[in-house]
This record gives sequence, structure tokens and C-alpha cells, in this order.
Amino acid sequence: VTVSSVPAVTVSFAPAVMMSPVPAVTASPASAVTVSSVPAVTMSPAPAVTVSSVPAVTVSFAPAVMMSPVPAVTASPASAVTVSSVPAVTMSPAPAVTVSPAPAVMMSPAPAVMVS
Repeated sequence: VTVSSVPAVTVSFAPAVMMSPVPAVTASPASAVTVSSVPAVTMSPAPAVTVSSVPAVTVSFAPAVMMSPVPAVTASPASAVTVSSVPAVTMSPAPAVTVSPAPAVMMSPAPAVMVS
């Protein structure tokens, strides 16, 4: 998330978790980042556990981003993530954005995760 240039953004999920539907994340007001639809996630072998709605999570930003205020981030379905205005922060270099915690899932064997 940045004002002038788009930094690398990392969203991490536990390997054996399928979300249905994958939540869309939008930044508003209009700023440099809009994720309209998360790329398809393919797992092999197919995991035995499916998570249909993401539990409450926190979205954490690295402590150096310059925004005033930080754009609100909303995820769908409504139960997933809602971040309203956050006090202004300053970022240098561009920070990674992580979603945590991921739901704990135990699988055997651990499936390979490919994000296209």
C-alpha cells in the first residue's frame, strides 16, 4: 500500500485453506492499490478441509507508510475483515501487507499451494 509507487504486497494463508468465495479487497478513497479479485489458489492434492468464511483477522501494516488517513480496507464476506481509518503513518521502504492469523489447519500430506 503506497501513495506514489506500488510496493510488493504479500498476503499469506495457511497451506490447506480454501476460501469460498475469495474475499475482494478494495482500498478507498482512490489510492494506488485496488485488489479486485484475489488470484485463483490451486492446491494439490485437494485439501480435506474447506473454510467457507474467514474468521476475524487483523491486517497489520509495517510502521512506515505515508497516508492521511490510511484508506479503509473492506473484505467480503462481511464477517472477514474490516479496517476503518487508521491514524497517519509513514513508510520507507515500501512495506509488506500481511493478513494474520491464518486459520490453523492440520493436513497430511501438506498440499502444495500455487497462486497464479
